[in-house]
Amino acid sequence: MFIQTLRWIALVISTLAILYNLIGNDWRKMGLASAIEFGIIFLFASLNLPISLALVKLLEGWMAIAILETTMSTISVMDEAIFDNHFTQMGRKEFLSPRLFRLFLAILVGIAIVANSSLVRILFPSLNSLQTITGLYLLVFGILMISFRQSIYSSAIGLLTFMGGFEVLFVGLESSVLLTGLLALVDLAIASVCAYLLYVRSEALR
Repeated sequence: MFIQTLRWIALVISTLAILYNLIGNDWRKMGLASAIEFGIIFLFASLNLPISLALVKLLEGWMAIAILETTMSTISVMDEAIFDNHFTQMGRKEFLSPRLFRLFLAILVGIAIVANSSLVRILFPSLNSLQTITGLYLLVFGILMISFRQSIYSSAIGLLTFMGGFEVLFVGLESSVLLTGLLALVDLAIASVCAYLLYVRSEALR
């Protein structure tokens, strides 16, 4: 009973973190929300993997976020077109409109995921229902972040969220140590490449 309650709490927290990354403007808070997401990934990974191996996912996720946050804090020029306050700088007052649209779409997509998660469990019966919903949330909302946000930073967060969703579902199907290590390297590679692109973008705007 306690484990089931913990899973529900993890699902709610991960949903809130994902929503902030989709509509939020503060890159520091987006980094914190992503760190929370990796904590949730660790929780679900520990259901199928040894704690020591699940900790690898937590630490590599936090390392990836640390790489991005360190780069964002040190670049000299920020690309303001990254976030929604870009609209206010252009003299447009409807800066809330894209955020409301993304929130509305997120609600619709979330309902669709919950309604159809049973179909995924039919294909993959070894997956837990809450694990399936959480994994699908991370997968789909990661794609939405990449689609709606134009910045390198937001794309990096979206890619890491997408990979997190894949890992939540993957550990329920396969507990390969080698593939777990490779997925960790992929996350770090994404963060490193995007950090470099952020630096190059900053230098180009100077």
